[in-house]
Amino acid sequence: MSMKKFLAISLLLLSSLGILGCGAADNTGEKIDPVPVRDASALVNKHFIDPTADWHKYDELIAQIKQERDFSKRVQLMHQAEDFLMGTYAAVPLYYGCTTYLQKDDVKNVYCTRLGTLFLMYSRMENSSDTLRLCISSEPEKLDPALNREQPGGIMLSNSFSGLYTYDEQGNTIPDCAESYTASEDGLHYTVTLREGLKWSDGSDLTAEDFVYAWKRAAAEETAAEYAYLFQGFQGYPNNLAVSAPDSRTLVFDLTAPCAYMEALMA
Repeated sequence: MSMKKFLAISLLLLSSLGILGCGAADNTGEKIDPVPVRDASALVNKHFIDPTADWHKYDELIAQIKQERDFSKRVQLMHQAEDFLMGTYAAVPLYYGCTTYLQKDDVKNVYCTRLGTLFLMYSRMENSSDTLRLCISSEPEKLDPALNREQPGGIMLSNSFSGLYTYDEQGNTIPDCAESYTASEDGLHYTVTLREGLKWSDGSDLTAEDFVYAWKRAAAEETAAEYAYLFQGFQGYPNNLAVSAPDSRTLVFDLTAPCAYMEALMA
């Protein structure tokens, strides 16, 4: 080894030792206390629950959410439930869906709900045109209400089909095919009365039996709908849903626990 290489390696080693040696002191030469090592338990999320053994806190919270009638309080509880899932890594947020769109000044009565669904059926134009052109970001994957799972399809379906309830301009639930409903005192039994004269687009009668068929199909395991779990609170879920039609304008169904957002589900 040449003398030049030897000196270079020696200087490098001495520099390394100097770095290690002065690691506990600042540039004034004063000694610095080492950073204490935190106990691993202090790094665990405060909402952590043992994902293999202890879900009762989470289950109790979900039951409370289902029965909470105050919307803002329900949102707070839902955030707590989300914290539980995040603390166990049962759910990892990858993105948050939202709807952003440009609207011309002469297009009126287009609104978007808190769920990100655009409602266009009440729109009107003040430029004497009878055609509304719009972009919903992508081609819908499916136009089957039970099988759709993405936002563009949801927008198309919300403007092509009617449910028992729908949303107004302020995002509140309002009757659509339903005229009214009653719920038992314990919140488990519902009776929905449909509006008179409901028709399909081909002019045939729309009856309560059509809702029975649609709901049972959406919940059934055979259909394999991604959002079938929305019916999980119904008695008989998934393959024997407790929903029936005593007559053409009456729909009845039974739940396993009270649900404060039943109107949202019906919408």
